[in-house]
Amino acid sequence: MRSIDALDGSEPKLRQTRVSRDPNEVSLVFENRGDASIKSYWVNESSGEEVHVGELDGNGELSMKSFHGHTFVFKDQDGSVVFSHTVAKDGGHEQRHVVMDSEEL
Repeated sequence: MRSIDALDGSEPKLRQTRVSRDPNEVSLVFENRGDASIKSYWVNESSGEEVHVGELDGNGELSMKSFHGHTFVFKDQDGSVVFSHTVAKDGGHEQRHVVMDSEEL
């Protein structure tokens, strides 16, 4: 009851909490400026296994969150690697990378 009596008619102030961010987390956008689709794989460092994580359509983008040290490879429809990238946090918490440019084809 005291809580109710203490109200002065204004909205209560909400305590702001800061969500701590992992310092190794990076938001990535991979951009395909070519016409052909490209498949994206995360490379498991311990086993070397390539785990399919998405596909970039022609002139498309793929957004994801990852961590410093993670490696990704991008393959064309024939399975040939067209781009490889290892995440580096010193590039900033938000990064954009061009995987394939139409001029490269």
